Amino acid sequence: MGIQIDPHVSGFLKLPDLLDMMSRIILERNYDAQIEDAFRCFDKNGLGSIPRQELHAVFENLGEKLDEEEIEGLLDEADADNEGVISYSEFCAI
Repeated sequence: MGIQIDPHVSGFLKLPDLLDMMSRIILERNYDAQIEDAFRCFDKNGLGSIPRQELHAVFENLGEKLDEEEIEGLLDEADADNEGVISYSEFCAI
C-alpha cells in the first residue's frame, strides 16, 4: 500500500494529513487481521493450511449456491500448487 505522507509537498505534515495517513494504515491492518481470523476459523488443526475438502464444504454452504464446477474452479485457483490443501498465502490470494 502506498501512502503519500506529504500530499502538498510542503515539507510539513499537517494534522488532517497525519490523521488520514493513520486511518489508512489502521484500515489496512484491520483488513489483514480479518483475513487472518477467517483463515484460522477454517484451519481447525492449526497446521497453517486448510484441506481442500473443508473449503469445498464451506463453498457448498454459502448463501449463494454454487454448482460443482464453480466450486472446483475456485478450489483449483486457490490450491495453486495442487497439494490438496490451501496455505495461508493461497488463501489470501483468493
